[in-house]
Order: sequence, then C-alpha cells, then structure tokens
Amino acid sequence: MQTSRQSLSKKQDSFLQDIPVTYGIELYDGMLLVRVGDDLAEAITRLVRFAIAVANLW
Repeated sequence: MQTSRQSLSKKQDSFLQDIPVTYGIELYDGMLLVRVGDDLAEAITRLVRFAIAVANLW
C-alpha cells in the first residue's frame, strides 16, 4: 500500500539494501554500475529488474 510519507519504513529500507546485491548492481558515487560479461542483454535485464524492484518500494 502506498502512503504519502517521504521516508521509508525499516522494512523498505532493508529491502533497498538487499536489492543491489540480489541483482548484482553496484552503487558508486551516486551511479549505478552493472558489470557486463559476455551477455549484454542479461546485464540490461538485471538493471531493469533492479529499477522495477526499487520503484515497487514506493
């Protein structure tokens, strides 16, 4: 359920800490870093899934 609060709950904050680890995304100096191996499509898919998971927190 969405609320009008501007801050995250403790549970949401915990999820926000876990999401980058789950999708293999690194946060560095305000940037999202995705390591690309042999498969660019797989890296893009991970980035999109990361963005959707973060958006679902709000």
